[in-house]
Amino acid sequence: MKALKGLKLSGVAVGSFSYQVMLYYLQKAGIDPQKDVQLIGIGSGPAMVLALEQRKIDAFATGTPIPDAAVARGIGVMIVDNAAGEDPDFAEFMMNAVIVHPEYARQNPETVRKMVRALLKASGWLLDHPAEAAVPSMKPFLGRVEDKVLADGVEKVRQGIPRDGRITPRAVELTESFMLKIGAIKTKIPYEKLVTNDFLPK
Repeated sequence: MKALKGLKLSGVAVGSFSYQVMLYYLQKAGIDPQKDVQLIGIGSGPAMVLALEQRKIDAFATGTPIPDAAVARGIGVMIVDNAAGEDPDFAEFMMNAVIVHPEYARQNPETVRKMVRALLKASGWLLDHPAEAAVPSMKPFLGRVEDKVLADGVEKVRQGIPRDGRITPRAVELTESFMLKIGAIKTKIPYEKLVTNDFLPK
């Protein structure tokens, strides 16, 4: 990570999760994001691969399968693959959550339950079908990415999908530690004040 000092780096957009991940790793390596690198937001995944290929940026952070596409084309090297679980700091990160105002949930419990059921159904489908089966639905958004790269990305992502949809205390702890590190929050919030599993199927 220290080798990133002095380089031009990108997330999807300033303030986006991919941008925040870059901040996190820079700070962890003792690199000042304001002084030691040029950190920008260059746009969605395919734009990142093109920018890397054209040497407009030196490195980027974003979710699979975009980094995988850069590696497959021989224009990039993966430093850390969080989708594959390489960094324990992101082992149970809260990537897929339904967030609603508590008052809305109290007044519209059935609507929330239906949304949760729909997400669990989609998650179950991904877990129960071959990764290749998801590729056609991804092509409209990532059509220039090779089918094998897309399928391999789905295979990795499936490792982080909980079939029961439950958010664990560890997931909250890891997510809040990340947010503290990058300055997105000033203090941790207790699990019971943030999370309820009451809307999951019994």
